[in-house]
Amino acid sequence: QLTQLTRDHTLVQSLVDANQVQAEDAGNLRVRNVVTRYMGMKPPARADSGAHDLADGDRILLCSDGLYGVVDQAR
Repeated sequence: QLTQLTRDHTLVQSLVDANQVQAEDAGNLRVRNVVTRYMGMKPPARADSGAHDLADGDRILLCSDGLYGVVDQAR
């Protein structure tokens, strides 16, 4: 089972959060790859951080620019 621990920092996610676009329609937008927070931006981006309980055998997948189209969001 995969669980997303942080939110996407994309224009489309901002539109979904503002209820301007339905999540199921987000993948069809031409602006789906527009990133709103990234390393090297001015002013500097604030990194997401948090604490999570892990069990034996748990794994963490770090991804710097998303897994859209590779991982099914329903999982």
